[in-house]
Amino acid sequence: MKKIILLFMLVIMAVTLSACSTRTREISENGISVTLPTSFKKSKAENAQLYYVSKNAMFMGNRFNKEDYPSTIRYSAGDHQAFADHLRNDNLLSYNGKPADYSYLETSNDGSSFAYTYYDNTVDNVEYTYMLVVKVEKYFYVMNFACLKKDFEKYKDDFMTYAKTIKVEE
Repeated sequence: MKKIILLFMLVIMAVTLSACSTRTREISENGISVTLPTSFKKSKAENAQLYYVSKNAMFMGNRFNKEDYPSTIRYSAGDHQAFADHLRNDNLLSYNGKPADYSYLETSNDGSSFAYTYYDNTVDNVEYTYMLVVKVEKYFYVMNFACLKKDFEKYKDDFMTYAKTIKVEE
């Protein structure tokens, strides 16, 4: 009888623990795929082709034709870091009151690479911090994760986890 009760308690604990884990789903639109928690819901924003928000964070993504940029901006597939640096410099991005650091290169879960940097922005007197993620393939892909600036350290590692799941049309 003790074994049955112990087995029953173990099953209940396993079910309870699995219910506490964050559930995710892959979202694929406009040549961009990303895995986000199910708490992110589709929304609309004028400046984003993909826009998903949760209670504390947001993800937005855009795909741009390379031909839509001036001829002085020509990056080949894989020039993620150079394009990220261009966006950072061209938009005068800052992070913690200083010019944003150079971009960093990271490897995705699928073995491809992407560039990223962090920056701050104030919208309607509310301060946000963003993680800019850039991939250059057949198109330019520009994605952002963001949250309130005061909460950024809490979500920074989560944003990197989500960024590593991004796949784009090549």
